[in-house]
Amino acid sequence: MRTDDHTFHTEYLTQDWHWDVDSKSTHAKLSDSNLSCYFFSDPLADSNSSGGVCGSKGFHHGEHYWEVVFTEALQGKTLRIGVATANSYYQLSHKKFLGSDGESWGLCYKGTSWHRGVSKQYCNPFYEANTVIGCHLNLYKGTLSFYKNGMLLGVAFTGLDSAAGDLFPVVCSAVAENELELCHRSCRFISLQEQCCMKILKCLQCRGNAGELPLPALLGRRLNEM
Repeated sequence: MRTDDHTFHTEYLTQDWHWDVDSKSTHAKLSDSNLSCYFFSDPLADSNSSGGVCGSKGFHHGEHYWEVVFTEALQGKTLRIGVATANSYYQLSHKKFLGSDGESWGLCYKGTSWHRGVSKQYCNPFYEANTVIGCHLNLYKGTLSFYKNGMLLGVAFTGLDSAAGDLFPVVCSAVAENELELCHRSCRFISLQEQCCMKILKCLQCRGNAGELPLPALLGRRLNEM
């Protein structure tokens, strides 16, 4: 099954979050736009350690979809993409990988899904350069699904709606000399209030203008959260 590009680009609201420069690991270098990330190796570092990069925005409700392009062929120990709470992410830099605890969920490029340190075979490996991995986080259903080059791979994880905190997009790597790029990012909300907020945001030229609207405080806060 392929992604419905029309749905993701019209029914979903485009988002502008990026990789967070303040929370990246020391072995990750970001581009000026904070959309591309380059993981590099340190010959003096522990080969079992993991470097990581985290999205600048966390999610606690709604549906969210984003794509990451792995611009170089993958090889080596592990590279995982998925989500984590802030608490989990900040522990990923010392011999911990995405999916090694109960607050992170990750897909390894070797085709295994990881959560609580347990792996399951989920899909075929994706080694090729320019592979596009799409992540669909549905917090109404509590699921995380993945796409490979536009093809739906199915639901990888359930129960994410009970996570202990906001969920942040994360990539962690023990693969030396690897580069990736954050591409399409979008979200969708289904309640009437959320749909009204989406409509307002689509009409604004700049999200920062939302604070100038004569709106109730609660609605204004909701706009900022989206």
